[in-house]
Amino acid sequence: MMATLDELVYYIDTNSTVFTAATNLFGAKLPDSAPDSSIVVLESGGIPPADSYGSKPVFESPNVQVISRSTAYTTARSRAETIYRLLHSVSGASLSSSSGSTSSTTYLSIQAIQQPFSIGLDSEGRSLISCNFMVRKELS
Repeated sequence: MMATLDELVYYIDTNSTVFTAATNLFGAKLPDSAPDSSIVVLESGGIPPADSYGSKPVFESPNVQVISRSTAYTTARSRAETIYRLLHSVSGASLSSSSGSTSSTTYLSIQAIQQPFSIGLDSEGRSLISCNFMVRKELS
């Protein structure tokens, strides 16, 4: 699943002017040193992979959760909505995990499971806005 997180972080980084990987956009964990306004992309389960007539899986369907954090609720919400629009539009795209990567994975679709919503405040009083996505992609 780490490949999925790396590919999605790289996709967000290269398709937005707001988010930069390892600066305000992270995969798997939000470091303590991250700025107040940050995004993290997390694993969150999924559904079983699709098989082709009982053979090996032909594609997998992991879910991911994106959490936007900021001291200002409006900033957290706006950034979550930016990610929502960016990821929900992915269909039939080849995503890689870095600019120098020679391999990529075909993403059949990324669908938001719901619109961004508040999950409250963190221990520092920063707003947290979340959105979950169902991913359908070739095996990586």
